[in-house]
This record gives sequence, C-alpha cells and structure tokens, in this order.
Amino acid sequence: MNEQNYKSVDFIAGMSRSGTTLLLSILNVNQQTLCIPEIPISVYGYSKYKNKTNFSSNDARIWIELKSKINPIRQIGVDESLLKTSIEQANNYNEYLLSVYASIKFPDKKNEQAFTRIIDKDHIHTFQTQLLKTIFPKAKYILLVRNPLAFVNSSIEHADNKKLTQSIFYYAAVWKAYASEILKLISSADKEKYLLVQYEDLVSEPEKTLKVICSHLEMEFSPEMLNLSHSKFNSLKENNVLTPEQIERKNNKFIALQQSINSDRINSWEGKFSQEEQHAIIEKTNELALKLNYSLPTIQNSKVHKSAFIEWKVKLYFKFAKRFYFLPLWLREKYKVKL
Repeated sequence: MNEQNYKSVDFIAGMSRSGTTLLLSILNVNQQTLCIPEIPISVYGYSKYKNKTNFSSNDARIWIELKSKINPIRQIGVDESLLKTSIEQANNYNEYLLSVYASIKFPDKKNEQAFTRIIDKDHIHTFQTQLLKTIFPKAKYILLVRNPLAFVNSSIEHADNKKLTQSIFYYAAVWKAYASEILKLISSADKEKYLLVQYEDLVSEPEKTLKVICSHLEMEFSPEMLNLSHSKFNSLKENNVLTPEQIERKNNKFIALQQSINSDRINSWEGKFSQEEQHAIIEKTNELALKLNYSLPTIQNSKVHKSAFIEWKVKLYFKFAKRFYFLPLWLREKYKVKL
C-alpha cells in the first residue's frame, strides 16, 4: 500500500486496563482498518530518521530488528520485499513510517489487503502526543479512562510481577499520572483532536459509544464492528518468550475478546479492598476523578496515607517516557531501556 492509499493515521491512547485492547479488537473487524497493538513503530526510529530525506532498503532493518526484540509484537508478519521497495521512495520520516505500516501482515491470510486506515494503539502514546503530532499533524486520538477503583483492582489482578507492583498506592499513582496528562490534552488548544471515552460507556453502551468514536475518526460505523469473532486481532498469539502464566492469561484475554461485549467488570472492584484501602485510593484520585466525571464513594474518617515517594517515582517514569524516544537509538539499545 502506497502513501496515497491512506485516509488517515490515528491513535488510541489513555489508561491501561481501560478498554483500549477491546476497542482495538472492535476496530479490527473493519476490513479497511489495521489497528496495531502496542508496538512503538511511530516513535521508535524518530531520533535516527527525523531529519532524513533519502532512504534506502537498508533502512528497513531498524523495523525488522525491532519486531524481533519486543514481546508484545506477537506473531505479526512483515512483508520485507514491499518494505524495502517502498522505503526507497520515502522522502521524510512520515513517509518512512507509512512504508513500515504498509508492510505489516496479520497471520490470517484472508485479511491481507490494502488497508486505508491505520490506528496505532499504545497506552504510552498518552505521554507522546507532542512527538506524534510532529510526525502526523492531522492525527486524531481516542483517550480511554476508567474508574480509579476499578483501574487499581484490574491492574493488581493482571500485574505481570505481583511481588513488585501489587501496591494500591503504586496503581493509584499511575492512575493519577494518566488522568493528569489526559486532562491537559482535552483542555489544550487543539482539544478537538482528542475524544475522551469512559471504559464504562464502551462496555455498557457499545453501539452508542462506538458511533461517537467513529464520528470522531471520520469513519463509517457498521453494526458488524461489534461482532468480535470477525476481528483480525483474534489471529494473533503471544510470543513463547513469555512465562506459562503470562501466556495463559493473555490467551484467556484473546478468548474473552472474541465474545460479546459485556459490562461484568464495571464494578469488579467491589468487595476487593478493605475500608482503609478503598479510602486510600479515593483520597489519592478523587480530585481528578471528578474532573473526568467519576463520582467516587464518600470518604469518612480516612487516614492520611503517605506515598510521596511512590508518586514521585511514577511521575519521573512518565516524564522520562515523554523524552525517551528523543534519545539516540544507540543509547536506548545500550542500556536496554524500553517503554
């Protein structure tokens, strides 16, 4: 697919555990849309190629090598011949990326065709919109959010390393970092680029919510999009570099994403936290939650919870995430740092 075949390149961002993968699966039902799961394609080569105007087939290597390094890429294929040929026609980093996007192949052969829409999904895009707007000035963004109590509960349940990250204080701080950044985006000068979507709306009123999303992305809504059994995303499997526990959890997630959308998880946090834990989460998140139209339970006789170090650590991480892909590629690779 050449550059002129694209109608748009847009992005799904927002909080983790907020329905971003569900939305990716829904949008991948559309046969003209390729919605890509958590691969840092758009920003990975920025520091190396941002000012380049003359590309050769050798420049395809950076994407091919990236694919072999990152676990979440699962079993996505690359048409290396198409990639090398089209990259030679690129005149800037934007066109280089379009060649990379065009080379991606899902395992399901029947879905190989010319996609006219690319939607790139990654939670970390939330903190990289200034960079992404430099590359794709016309891009639009879907920002998903979730009730902080449900977010913390879901994050704990699905943590890859429960020993290190099961603290409710940690996940409350992560929620705050996402919420703070999202609120900045939706109140910015170009706020029309951003659509705020609550997870609760997506799962309780999927058709109504998806129509709003499609309108924002300027794509046609079809009821067939809610038939998740037809999603291209279903053909992906996890790489075998994951632990057996991680593979089982991910595969169960894929199976669940092929079922009908349901709202069973909206209040899944109820009964999971002690009174003190619930109060601690609400105390840390309530101010921003109200701004995102979430009404949390009333706090009574709550203690002041000290978690300044955790909040500082989380803020530092996401501040670094904003600048990470401006670093030279060799430096990122040397220290094996990956966001």
